[in-house]
Amino acid sequence: MNVQLRTMVTVAAIAAVTSLSPAAAQDLRMSGSWVLSAPVQGSLKTAAGTDAPYTAAARAVLAERMAAGISGDPVDSACLPPGIPRLMTTQPPFSVLITPVKVTMLHEFQHTIRHIHLNEDMPAEEDIDPFFGGTSVGRWDGNTLVVTTARFNDQIWLDQAGSPQSENAVITERFTVSEDGGKLVNQITIEDAANYTQPWTATLSYYRSDVVQLKEDVCAYKLLAPSLRAQIDSGRTQ
Repeated sequence: MNVQLRTMVTVAAIAAVTSLSPAAAQDLRMSGSWVLSAPVQGSLKTAAGTDAPYTAAARAVLAERMAAGISGDPVDSACLPPGIPRLMTTQPPFSVLITPVKVTMLHEFQHTIRHIHLNEDMPAEEDIDPFFGGTSVGRWDGNTLVVTTARFNDQIWLDQAGSPQSENAVITERFTVSEDGGKLVNQITIEDAANYTQPWTATLSYYRSDVVQLKEDVCAYKLLAPSLRAQIDSGRTQ
């Protein structure tokens, strides 16, 4: 699609959305592909740059996991899916698709797909199985997408360092696109009384990339024996 035609399609789509009632309005600028602006080094920090308010027990769990390194990480060592917010801290890009009833995030990382159901209540605990990524429901607050994610299982880490996250955690995200459309800010509030003494907020930002393409990410490949990986790689070059 050439630039002129793409612009015409975008303008028509925005006009269609803005003609809806205020409650149904959506910020279509969030559509497209995004890349994390800066890698998350170690544990996820608060928006002020300080450590999360760990309980004593949670801090001990974090220290144990950090000492074990990558071998104990269920995502890196066993290819299990990351939860929320950890998925949003991964470096590979993701794309956002917006419809009137759902926002879908397509992540390159492990080809993870995240569905955010709009204007729906969180399902009752007995009505849904706990997932690695939880269940996400959202709504538009002006130009900000507000997302609540809950109903996790008990097998996820909050971040790559190993900060604990319980199945009862509730994660609230506020996604806002900058005025120029080039930056996406995600304000994340973590409520998890089992591991943190109080709710706390972290902030992540992403930059738009209109040229990025989501690549294959075959996590199981790295778990193969070196001889099998070599065999596969040699077949690619023949």
